[in-house]
Amino acid sequence: MRPIRLTMSAFGPYAGETQVDFDKLGTHGLYLITGDTGAGKTTVFDAIAYALYGEASGDNRKADMFRSKYADVQTPTFVRLTFAYGEKTYTVYRNPDYERPSKRGDKMTKESASAQLTLPDGNILTKPKEVNEKIREIVGVDRKQFLQIAMIAQGDFLKLLLADTEDRIKIFRQIFKTAPYERLQEELYGQARALKEQVENAKRSVFQYVQGTYCVDTDGLYGELEKAKQGELTTEETLSLLARIVNADCEREKALATRIRETDGQITQVQLRLERWKAYEEKKNELDVALGLLEKEKELLGVAEKELQQVNAGMRQGDEYLRKAAQIRSELSRYDRLEDRMQALGVCATQLQQYTEKRTYAEKELAEKTEKLDGLKKELELLKGVDARAAELHAETEKTQRRLNDLRAIERDAAAYCAAQDRLRAEQQKYVAEKAKATEIGNRYTLAERAFFDGQAGLLAQTLQDGKPCPVCGALSHPQIASRQEHVPTEAQLTAYKQEKERADERMQAAAKTCSEWSGKAQEKRQALEEKISVLDGVT
Repeated sequence: MRPIRLTMSAFGPYAGETQVDFDKLGTHGLYLITGDTGAGKTTVFDAIAYALYGEASGDNRKADMFRSKYADVQTPTFVRLTFAYGEKTYTVYRNPDYERPSKRGDKMTKESASAQLTLPDGNILTKPKEVNEKIREIVGVDRKQFLQIAMIAQGDFLKLLLADTEDRIKIFRQIFKTAPYERLQEELYGQARALKEQVENAKRSVFQYVQGTYCVDTDGLYGELEKAKQGELTTEETLSLLARIVNADCEREKALATRIRETDGQITQVQLRLERWKAYEEKKNELDVALGLLEKEKELLGVAEKELQQVNAGMRQGDEYLRKAAQIRSELSRYDRLEDRMQALGVCATQLQQYTEKRTYAEKELAEKTEKLDGLKKELELLKGVDARAAELHAETEKTQRRLNDLRAIERDAAAYCAAQDRLRAEQQKYVAEKAKATEIGNRYTLAERAFFDGQAGLLAQTLQDGKPCPVCGALSHPQIASRQEHVPTEAQLTAYKQEKERADERMQAAAKTCSEWSGKAQEKRQALEEKISVLDGVT
């Protein structure tokens, strides 16, 4: 910032309007204001500081003290400063609170403090807060820093030399515009801390999952798993070990499926035996029916035997009749009623024939019933003890069915566990891919950012001209101008690279979160499967 013209009215010891034209002193180098004590040197400093920041150059003077006690009551109090920054010219006007004659009557009224900044394009800012913020934006430093580096009053330069390291860093940062590099450094530190934290979280996550991992001693991986739980293996070695454990579990699942198929065969055999037992039950029912029929046949047989006895009795009676007929025939001449007896004999003969036919049918039916009864007795002998065996088969069938249900449940859990493992491996591959992409994009952004900042010096060097001050160091001669870098990315390209890197990091973090969720699900399914297998192995 270079002052061009300073106008003071009723300000401090200057009772009237006083103007200081700095252009008459030249446009290069420093301005030295000298004079006797009380000559008004500090007032000039106060006027410049007040015009820019609304405060005096010292801490012992306030803005409401600037009204000159020598000024006429009609003379207004204000400060107007015209200054240049770079190639642009600005004008700032301020007045403090002071008493002035009222426009109506003879009373005094208060003139409130105001500020006004005229910009190079003609726009005017009238709000004190807007003016203060715009001045700090243009000059690049606040009041304290301005008094230390741009307008050094008596003894104030020593304050800069004796200032705290942090204050000097802030001042020089504003002077040499190194704030972007500090932000870059902080951002890189933040990214490094974030990456380190991600790595540590990933390690803790893997270690946590390893603590909940189990495998049988026969797999040959138990010793390595114990080393992993003690933290003796690297993350890559641990992931490889987990993959081998998963493969071993899948092999066990296949063996378990084979056992299930064998058990299904055994169940089929039991079902065949059960069907035979059901056939036995049907035969037994038929036998009970046959026995009931046999009892009825026995009753019929008794009736038939009684009828047979009656027939035999009739036959004996017939024989007697024949004998008597012969006797009658021999004695026919002696009986007058032979014809009647012959008729009676014919009836007896007919009855004898009927009884003979009934006896033959009864004897044949008795032989058939006896033969069927012998067959039923033999079948009954064969079926002795079937009830006890059927009960055993029924109990064995129920036990086998329960075991089959357990095996099928294990098969379902094993399938769900393998599916979860497959999904976990897929998500892990996706995470590795996203991590590789994020690393590649991050490296590309880092290189682009480095090339962008390295190229700024070359771009700035292209605007330097001998005799004109450097905007960074202020030197008028430029013996070693930085060369312009080729293929320097633009700020828009750098922003696009940064956004791409942030999206890649978000995708990688989302993939890591998904891996963590599926790892937990797979662990839960594995534990449930192992519990069911242990329960099944303990059942004989």
